[in-house]
Amino acid sequence: MTIPSIRPTEEVVERFGVSRWYITMLIGTGLLVLVVTGILWMVFHAQILEFAQLFGLLANLMIGAFLAVPILFGVSLMLRALYVHLSYDHYLTTERIVERIGVFSSHTVSAEYNEITNLTVDQDFISQYLLKTGNLLVNTAGSEEEEIMLVDIDDPLARREQIRQLAHAARSGRRITSRLVKKYSPQTFDGEARDIADEPGNEGIEGASGSQTGKDNETAPISLDADTRHGVVGTPTSKAHVQRENGELIKHMYGDEIDESDRLRNAQKKL
Repeated sequence: MTIPSIRPTEEVVERFGVSRWYITMLIGTGLLVLVVTGILWMVFHAQILEFAQLFGLLANLMIGAFLAVPILFGVSLMLRALYVHLSYDHYLTTERIVERIGVFSSHTVSAEYNEITNLTVDQDFISQYLLKTGNLLVNTAGSEEEEIMLVDIDDPLARREQIRQLAHAARSGRRITSRLVKKYSPQTFDGEARDIADEPGNEGIEGASGSQTGKDNETAPISLDADTRHGVVGTPTSKAHVQRENGELIKHMYGDEIDESDRLRNAQKKL
């Protein structure tokens, strides 16, 4: 998946074009017009030929127009479906939205996420209620007219929400990742409000919520005190009994601080 003038620092995450429903509608309508025209000719061709013989040249011109107009209309619809399918490509990268238009020669225009100021959805009755398609107009700072028009795309409302979230993140100084772009894609976005700071890869940034290290929820190992290590358990009425090695000063359970060697000498004197 490549686009013209791709930057070394960006990654193309998503590519989409004109809605398949819109293309199917164009092709289906064109075929329907051609089929209906053929059926009418098969049913009424005898009457049409009699009419042509009766009125001469004028009748022939009228018959020719009767056949040519629907045929040309049906063919033009199918050709337009092929043209829009090949001509319109839209890309979402980690830095901007890009539109490429053209078949043999192409025109490319892009808009940085942090420069997007306005997003407008344009839908007619058929697009809104039948096809769920429409046009998404993207405007940037310093431009009076829309710089990018995403023509007849699927679910333009969800696509607008995706780009709005990315623009908000970019204007807040947050890093746009491929995972974030996919998270708000119309195929996965559920319409609920989410915090972009929760996105993996954005931890530690301003406004991020949750753990920054990923270790805050780990249970710390419990450290045993000296009494527990030596099997001595104090009671509520006894004082602390802390024993040290190598004949160091100890604190007796009765609270007196006497060297153990002095206690032994005193015992010997009493004997």
